[in-house]
Amino acid sequence: MKPSRVLLLSVVLAASVGWAQYGAPRYTVVRAAYGSGSSFREVTSQVMALIRNNQLSFQVTNAGLGGDPAPGRVKQLQLQVRSERGDVQTMTFNENDFVSLAIANNGGNGWGGGGYPGASDLRILRAEYGVGERLVDVTNRLNSQIRNGRLSLQVNNDTMGRDPAEDHRKQLTVWYLYNGRTAQITVPEKSVITLPTGNPSYLGNLRIMRAQYGADYRFRDVTDLLNSRIAGDQLNLRITNDSMGGDPAPDRRKILTVSYVFNGQPGKLVVNEKDTLTLPGAGGGWNGSWPGGGGQLQIMRARFGAGDRNADVTGLVSSAVQNDTVNMQVTRQTMGSDPAPGQTKRLKVIYLWQGLRYETNVPEGGALTLP
Repeated sequence: MKPSRVLLLSVVLAASVGWAQYGAPRYTVVRAAYGSGSSFREVTSQVMALIRNNQLSFQVTNAGLGGDPAPGRVKQLQLQVRSERGDVQTMTFNENDFVSLAIANNGGNGWGGGGYPGASDLRILRAEYGVGERLVDVTNRLNSQIRNGRLSLQVNNDTMGRDPAEDHRKQLTVWYLYNGRTAQITVPEKSVITLPTGNPSYLGNLRIMRAQYGADYRFRDVTDLLNSRIAGDQLNLRITNDSMGGDPAPDRRKILTVSYVFNGQPGKLVVNEKDTLTLPGAGGGWNGSWPGGGGQLQIMRARFGAGDRNADVTGLVSSAVQNDTVNMQVTRQTMGSDPAPGQTKRLKVIYLWQGLRYETNVPEGGALTLP
């Protein structure tokens, strides 16, 4: 009798990731996408909700992952995970395959330290710290601080992990899910964020969390513009310089990258200039580009120095990207030169993370950690 497909797949999984009871490698789920070709849907929340007793065990089906993002096509689940050693890898499962992984014991679930639906009613959908366009993504950092369904944390450069805008008063903006409803809160630097709040500011079914239009490192933030165009929890807009309020990158073909939440589920959509943005979309808004196509983390510009005496170290910092992360000390030696002898220098970096532009800076002697 021929072995069943389930048995064969179980043998492959046992060889590649192992079984929990035999000291198997344990993982933290970073991100998950499900679909085919250019029609992928982000399904991180659905996958995370399937974790039980530090085990992720399920069959890849449309029903289990929230719908069919590509009708009539064979789909795949792209599961990005981080091992306990810190390295990130992507596992690919075909539709109808079985997933069986041991999940790291992070506060009883697989979400970086505690706090994910199934373990609590509070989840951070997106969190950004900074001022103006000088922002860093701190979503994972905040999710890791949830304990017993609550988050209480002082907002400062240390707790946020970096200072994206030195000498400026910053703020933390958080979009979160609580008891199935989406809410938003903004907390100034040096204050304390406490979630859930006594009087949440709930949002509509469709909300743009972050939207940027441009090319290279030249982007215009169009979050408020797009939110103002939502009517009846729908958004339909042709993407041009005029509709986006200007041309941030003349003579370049631009894209619009949108991070949004619809009915409590986060999504991302990438739309080319002169195409039409439609939300919510049947395909769920995934552009199918991660984790390939240059990776989710891209260094666009990096300069080290003080005042007007700076050295371009873009290539050097880019070469330090490993598995979509950077962790390097900022010294004259690691930066390759001293462009401003006798002065206190800083490393300033403009980078793309998941298609959105961010900016950070690190003083000499500190450590650059991205994202």
